[in-house]
Amino acid sequence: KTSDDPKWQDIGSGTDHNPNGPKYYSGDISLATQKADFSGGTYVWQQGPSVPDQTAIDVDQSKTIDNGETFDPSTVFNSITKPDGTKITNFNDAKAAGLTVSGDTFDTKDTGDHTVTFTYNGKTATTTVTVLPPVVDQTAIDVDSTKTINNGTSFDPSSVFQSITKADGTKITNFNDAKAAGMTVSGDNFSTTATGDHTVTFTYNGKAATCKVTVLPVVSDLTAIDVDGSKVINNGDAFSAQSVFHSITKPDGTKVTDFNIAKADGMTVSGDNFNTSVPGNHTVTFSYNGKTATTIVSVLAVNDKTSLNVHDVVLNIGDNWNPSLGFTSATDKFGNVIAFGQISASGFVNTSVAGTYQVTYTYGGIIRTISVYVQAKNTPINPIPVPQPNNNGGSTSNNGGSSSSNNTNGNNLPTYVASKGSVVYAGKKIYMYKNGTFKKSERIAKYPKQKRVDRPMFVVTGYAHSSDGILRYKVRDVNHGSKTAGKTGYITANRKYVTKVYYQSIPWDKTITVISPNGVHSYKHKNLTERAKTYKKGTHLRVKAIVKHNLTTRYKLTNGHYITANKKLVIQGKY
Repeated sequence: KTSDDPKWQDIGSGTDHNPNGPKYYSGDISLATQKADFSGGTYVWQQGPSVPDQTAIDVDQSKTIDNGETFDPSTVFNSITKPDGTKITNFNDAKAAGLTVSGDTFDTKDTGDHTVTFTYNGKTATTTVTVLPPVVDQTAIDVDSTKTINNGTSFDPSSVFQSITKADGTKITNFNDAKAAGMTVSGDNFSTTATGDHTVTFTYNGKAATCKVTVLPVVSDLTAIDVDGSKVINNGDAFSAQSVFHSITKPDGTKVTDFNIAKADGMTVSGDNFNTSVPGNHTVTFSYNGKTATTIVSVLAVNDKTSLNVHDVVLNIGDNWNPSLGFTSATDKFGNVIAFGQISASGFVNTSVAGTYQVTYTYGGIIRTISVYVQAKNTPINPIPVPQPNNNGGSTSNNGGSSSSNNTNGNNLPTYVASKGSVVYAGKKIYMYKNGTFKKSERIAKYPKQKRVDRPMFVVTGYAHSSDGILRYKVRDVNHGSKTAGKTGYITANRKYVTKVYYQSIPWDKTITVISPNGVHSYKHKNLTERAKTYKKGTHLRVKAIVKHNLTTRYKLTNGHYITANKKLVIQGKY
């Protein structure tokens, strides 16, 4: 008879299968040793209920591995279940509880199936491990077997490289990628003035391939440059060196008539960036393979009649503002009247708030700034008259006074020129040179064209002019982390290539977009202290003013916070 309370029980008036007497003590030792007052009788042991054995092993039935790959039995083990139902999922804990593994030390280079047996508490489970056949090594190198070059011509091993094939069959056709993958080249630094055959060896993953490079004997140098000896242009007209170029002749006699191909073949042009608004003669030099040719470009003197006349404006609160309200008149260099639609205007006027606002007008290199006075109705304001020059240069008087033209700054330089200590960046490919007169032999660094957020930056430390009068910036490279960081020299001041990094005005729609991949922070103060918020790339922000801080500018947001006006981090408009 089973019982929830296993003990010795006196049969009493019952039977041995169904005793009904009192219960005494538990355990399997003799009743006599437990019951001191034992006086005889018949006792039956009432055993507890039986518990089913729940022992189990759970492993993956199969696994496939590469030839030679290490096999670990824990990778196919899932769990064991103890007799009482307790589950163990950790392999090492299962081994500590009595799990054993056999057949797991097979040779993993032995192709085929291998049985791994897991044993625990009398139960077993197996996993069939399949070892795949070995992979065939497909390593290969494909290069041109021969190449012929002219005496003195440079040799580049990439010019004969075709591809490498990796052990798994992957093909790489890019020379630099192949080198990164482990390919090496030897014998390619031979003297290209040494006539005869030279062996260049390409090695990869134990394989090698060779190219026989044959250097031809010295031949007569037929290098030549054909350009116009002179050219006359009107004052202010654009000049292109391509317009006077005819051809170059390579040392072997091959003629190249395409200007861009000639430049790609090594022809350089200098002196072509002269100021076409300055009358006189300018020398443009074409150089190729040690030879030079020049074109004398004559800029005619023209009576430049360009003018821009504007005036201050008084508005009442609530009036509509349009930049045309401050425009008086303008003429082009020939004296033709120009409509307002050809005039550029920038500056923000809030006609809902009384105050004085600055608006700048630009045309033909002339820059004029007016004041817009927004007043409460019936509150007169007497704006100070602003003298307006008739043309590009000189000065004009107003009420007996005089005012210089607004197209130069305090250094007698154009207003677009960055101030000393300010930062500029390059939007197109440029070079840094040792001197203000640019020579290819005096290049210090090359700056390729980059995306806006990666454009190279420079601090302006001074100015210089080339031998033919072209303005240059003297700069220091501030591209931290680059190989050129800290270099000093001269770069172009041509605003088609180099401009100020910081915006100088607010956009017409008073909207800017964050373009920095890392976003930008806003701050409570214009010196960018006490951070307020971070804006992610692509965020559109509304601005109400632009403020100066030292030699930089900040945008003041409509919420009163400040962010940088750096063009590498934000852009005017919605994008």
